[in-house]
Amino acid sequence: MAFPNFRNKHANDSIFSPVDFLDYQRKIGRYLDLNLPESIILCYSTRLLAYVKKLYKVTREKHFSDEMYLINETANKVGIAGKLSFLRISRFQNA
Repeated sequence: MAFPNFRNKHANDSIFSPVDFLDYQRKIGRYLDLNLPESIILCYSTRLLAYVKKLYKVTREKHFSDEMYLINETANKVGIAGKLSFLRISRFQNA
């Protein structure tokens, strides 16, 4: 996947928001009833993910292709996502 390569690209407004995307998914009939947290930690370390799963009571959110867990003691307001597939795929793009 190519990304825009220009200066200050992160300073620009996004084209659409996550809410816009979910609204689109509902409109085309692909929306799943997800239990989304307010915040998600992207975890790039499998060892850290395993540690968090061992230390905290978590509930796996089944609708994700990667591993995404809700941290129960935060009243499921915080999630952690790991074993991210876009990292595995991106290793081979420049080969």
